[in-house]
Order: sequence, then structure tokens, then C-alpha cells
Amino acid sequence: SQNQTVSGIIENLLQQADSGQCLQVLKAFSADWELACTDRFACHVTQTLLLTSWKYCPNTESSSLSEDDTGEQICEELLGLYGTAMSQLAVWMQHMYASHIVRALLEVLGGSKISENVIRIRLSRMRAKGQGICARIHCQGISVTSIIFHNNCFYRVYL
Repeated sequence: SQNQTVSGIIENLLQQADSGQCLQVLKAFSADWELACTDRFACHVTQTLLLTSWKYCPNTESSSLSEDDTGEQICEELLGLYGTAMSQLAVWMQHMYASHIVRALLEVLGGSKISENVIRIRLSRMRAKGQGICARIHCQGISVTSIIFHNNCFYRVYL
């Protein structure tokens, strides 16, 4: 999942995965949590995996228990990731990609979904929606500058 295209496909598949499939991916990633959480593309797959697989753990509100012990095994794998994250917490909190895994892990283990409005800054939310942003900056009352974000580009306009 270190490839952008493959990561996107895996993310889409994980959203439809059952408990056994989530467990298989968790076990594969557990061989190297460091890479799965710090790689530019793999971290997105790991985040999706966390947010998808937690629902199969026993004793969660939306628990979809299976007949076997798959749910228990998923919880064990998630706790393994938790152990790795805690041992690397000082580094991961400041890491561009791993910090999102820490947040998702806390969200999953805390059993609470955090609103996208809290997670993403306004610019990031607008980018995701493909909308433009216009911000006015007054410089000592003399000139007004507009910085416009549109179609993934910033434009500066002097008024």
C-alpha cells in the first residue's frame, strides 16, 4: 500500500470488508506498524482500516460479532498498534502522517467519532469539497489583499 493508486483501491475495499478481511489486513500491517503509519500512502489505508475494523470488536455499540473469535483477534491487533503508537508517541505526534493515525487510534479506543469540522482546518475542508476560499488582509489601512484558493491554486489579488 505504498503506492498511491493501490492505496486508494485498498481504502475503498476496506470500507466494504467483513471482519475476516479486516483481520487479514491488520495482521499483514502488524508486521511493520512503523511503515504502515508513517508512509505517505499507507497511513491512509491504516487510518481507514482502524475506522473500519473497530466495529467488529466485542462490546462496541455497533458491534457486528462473528461466530468465531475474529472480533477478539481484531482487538488484539488494535492493541498491538496501540502499544507501538505509545512507544513512539513523542515522534508520531509530530510526524506528518503518523499523527493522523494517533488521532484515529484514540478515536477508536475512546469509542467516540470526532466531527470533521474539528479534525480538519477550514482550508483543508474547502479543498476536499473543491470550493474556493477568499480571505481579506488589511495592511495598515492602505491596501487590501485577497488571497483566493481555487482549483488547488492560491491567487493573490491586490485591490
